[in-house]
Amino acid sequence: MIRLTDCAAQTCAPQPLRIKRDPGSKTTGLTVVRDVPLANAESSEMCIGAAVLSLIDVVHCGRQISEVLKACCGRRSHNRALRFLNRTKPKGWLPHCSTA
Repeated sequence: MIRLTDCAAQTCAPQPLRIKRDPGSKTTGLTVVRDVPLANAESSEMCIGAAVLSLIDVVHCGRQISEVLKACCGRRSHNRALRFLNRTKPKGWLPHCSTA
């Protein structure tokens, strides 16, 4: 429950609030709602609705972390000399076959 600090404790009654969540792969949605009694005009019955007090969207950073790691590993491979450039024998060199 949330209690307001600018009201006196005698005049301020706490209200039951609920937090609803909607998990997703890239973002998670959070909503703070308060139950509100509603009167149905056709059947004169009371039902309960929800009044939205706050909407929150939380962005996940897991994808950003994996992209940074991929970029870091990609840069590391450029520091090493390429394999075909660090050979000691000249190009076209072949071993001699000796027939005994």
